[in-house]
Amino acid sequence: MSYRITAVKVLLMFGLFVLLPAESWAQRMGGQPGGSFYSGEARPLTGNHAGEKVLSEVGWTQNLNQQIPLDSTFRDATGKSVTLRQYFGKKPVLVEMVFFYCPMLCTEVLRGTFEGLKDTPFKAGKDYEMVVISINPKEGPELAAEKKAEYLKEYGMEDQANGVHFLTGEDKNIKPVAKAIGFGYVYDPTTDQFAHPAGLVMATPSGKVARYMSGVIFEPKDLRLGFLEAGQGKIGSPLDLIVLKCYRYDGQTGKYTFAVVNMIRIAGIATVILIGLLMAVLVRRDMVRSRSKEEDL
Repeated sequence: MSYRITAVKVLLMFGLFVLLPAESWAQRMGGQPGGSFYSGEARPLTGNHAGEKVLSEVGWTQNLNQQIPLDSTFRDATGKSVTLRQYFGKKPVLVEMVFFYCPMLCTEVLRGTFEGLKDTPFKAGKDYEMVVISINPKEGPELAAEKKAEYLKEYGMEDQANGVHFLTGEDKNIKPVAKAIGFGYVYDPTTDQFAHPAGLVMATPSGKVARYMSGVIFEPKDLRLGFLEAGQGKIGSPLDLIVLKCYRYDGQTGKYTFAVVNMIRIAGIATVILIGLLMAVLVRRDMVRSRSKEEDL
């Protein structure tokens, strides 16, 4: 009997001092796993040498849950007229806005993206779609095809070509998409280039903005968790869903950081289960001892 009382006391103490505080900490730190929606703006530095006035209009505005205009028309790398809707509907979509003749920043963004993607367990065309839109209306399908082939070959992703789409188009279609995803860019006539932020957007299958990732380096972990969240759990294994709960999305940095509170909660549940098993063992031992004493009597 003493074993059972001790085990129950331990279980109750653990619940009071670990599980309940973890819940209150979670509330103070912003709510549910995966991060909260941030309003406001994040304006990373650009690699273009533009004036102060130009730079004031450049950056990311986080339009989370904003609908991307899927009827916008572009030309794909073959020159065929397409709408964005063709790439949405079933899978999460990674969206990047660049211009292919960019001498520095766009190249780094694309390299960083492909470098991260090649090390994820997900495949373009099967688990997600990748849409790269040129913000320069003077660029055409031939250049898009050249750049697409170049990146796919360099990162060994030629077999995923059907899921990677390099698009070009006119301002009337480029600008609404840029506005919807919060991509602030400006043409700088002094350099004959575009000043723009660095990063990418994760969109849901229905075309809603789900996550932002800024910068030029994208960790495979962040991309995987981004696809998992944007796809609303439609891709990934049960293990991915567990891992996702251990991370918190930081809207200011565009990265997933280890969430201590979530891990405490998971560890707490696991500990409660172990204590429950311990109680079962102790109760069984008490029963065996009781029967042994009765037989001796």
